[in-house]
Amino acid sequence: MHRVTLCVMFVSLLALVAVSAASQEDQEEPGDVGQVHFVKPKAGETLQWEAAYKSHVEWHHSKNDTWSWPVWEIVTGARAGQYAIGTFFHHWKDLEHGDLGADDNAHARETLDRHTASSTMEVWRYRSGVSNPPKSDDTPAYAAVYYRLLKQGMTGTYTGAVRKINDAIVKADWGVGYYRNVHVNSGEEPMMVRWVARRTWEDFAPPALSFPRLLEDAYGKEEAAAINDALNRSIDRGWSEIWAYRPDLSYAPE
Repeated sequence: MHRVTLCVMFVSLLALVAVSAASQEDQEEPGDVGQVHFVKPKAGETLQWEAAYKSHVEWHHSKNDTWSWPVWEIVTGARAGQYAIGTFFHHWKDLEHGDLGADDNAHARETLDRHTASSTMEVWRYRSGVSNPPKSDDTPAYAAVYYRLLKQGMTGTYTGAVRKINDAIVKADWGVGYYRNVHVNSGEEPMMVRWVARRTWEDFAPPALSFPRLLEDAYGKEEAAAINDALNRSIDRGWSEIWAYRPDLSYAPE
């Protein structure tokens, strides 16, 4: 009787392990791919576009969309006045039609096209090894977004330099949270994007510990100079934008 009981317990334990393993397989890890849609309203129709987009957000609510769609208004740079609509941490296979299939695209066209002058899309791939994500999960009020177009054949040089910079920032706890992404098949390449969280306008002020001093403290003057030289040699050109978060236009699952 005792042996039978032990056998039953053993079989039950195996069943629990199998169920646990299956459950872990079902819980897919977040992906590293994101989409950012850039939309320019027609001249004089910004308010109409925003009203139309809010109705599209309500449509997402009605469909219980499981994806988040944060929206930012671009306030500086050549794209000032446009809107950046993002969705992140997906897998490549998820991007076929988004979470809601072709219905989402159809509703967006029906609702927004009459007020839209142009739209483009960028695909970003998140690089965790050269990023220092913000400590807070809350979406910041602003973001400084830096684009860097690299010279052909210099991606490795650039990545090696920013990896050292990232290590120094993390070690010094510099207080700057950012995501670094590869700009994938969305125009000029190779392109890197650094998205830096800013909670208030005051956060745009230079930190007490300057960037040159940060590098010198971490690596010494000679290596810090070599890192900066690697960046300068690998970058063709760069530009930046400031984005302001628009919670009134954004969607998140309830």
